Amino acid sequence: MISAQVNRVLISADSAYGGCMAALSADPQDVLPACLADWVSFSCSGHFTDAVRGFRMLDQAQLALATNKSVLVAVDDSRRHNGYCFASRIDVIR
Repeated sequence: MISAQVNRVLISADSAYGGCMAALSADPQDVLPACLADWVSFSCSGHFTDAVRGFRMLDQAQLALATNKSVLVAVDDSRRHNGYCFASRIDVIR
């Protein structure tokens, strides 16, 4: 689990990067060297979870970004999109 702020969100028109990502204030690569820096993927493309769940996780990242709240993110370095690790869980913290 990584505790961080959400700095940016990304949605791509194709399945690059899993279709959607979030940039975190804490670098996932510091904990999991196999991950590329800063970003995690929610796999909105449906590769590692169903697309609806991926977009719901992205919604939580957008909520945290818009309200300046912290998140806890579970990062899985065994599943990656273009080198960016998959976030299998996101909790928004009050």
